[in-house]
Amino acid sequence: MPERVIALIPARGGSRGIPRKNIVDVGGKPLIAWCITSAVASNVFAEVWVSTDDIEIANIAREWGASIHMRDPITATCEASTESAMLDFLQSVTGADVLCLIQATSPLTLPEHFVEAFDAFKSGDADSLVTVTRRHVFLWSNDGEPLNYQPE
Repeated sequence: MPERVIALIPARGGSRGIPRKNIVDVGGKPLIAWCITSAVASNVFAEVWVSTDDIEIANIAREWGASIHMRDPITATCEASTESAMLDFLQSVTGADVLCLIQATSPLTLPEHFVEAFDAFKSGDADSLVTVTRRHVFLWSNDGEPLNYQPE
C-alpha cells in the first residue's frame, strides 16, 4: 500500500475565459477552497498542494489548508499542459508514492469521492485511475434539427 499520497491542484493566475476563476467566490468561498477542503477532509492525502504562479492564489490556498508550490512560469501559460505543471511539481516535491491531480474547477467533489476513488485504485491492478462523469446531452444542428434525439 502506498505510503505518501499527495494531492496536487494546479491553479494558474492567467485564466482567460473567466478571469481569476480559481479565486472567484462560489457559494461563499473561493472556488479553489472547495476542492482543498474536500481533499483535506477525506484523509486520503498525506499532503494537499496547490501549484500556482500567482501570489494571491497561493495566499488563499494556504488559508484553506494547502501547501504551496510556486510553479515555473513556463508551465503556467495558456499553451502549457497540465502534465508540464505536474512534472515541474514532482521535480520540486519528491518522494510521492501516488500523485492525485485535482481540478480546482470541480467544487462538487466531496471527501467521500476521494475515498471511493482511492479505495478503487488500491483494490485494482492499475497504476493509474481517472474519474469521469457520465453525461448525456441532446445535440441539434444549426438549423434546429436533432442530431442524436428523436422527439416523438
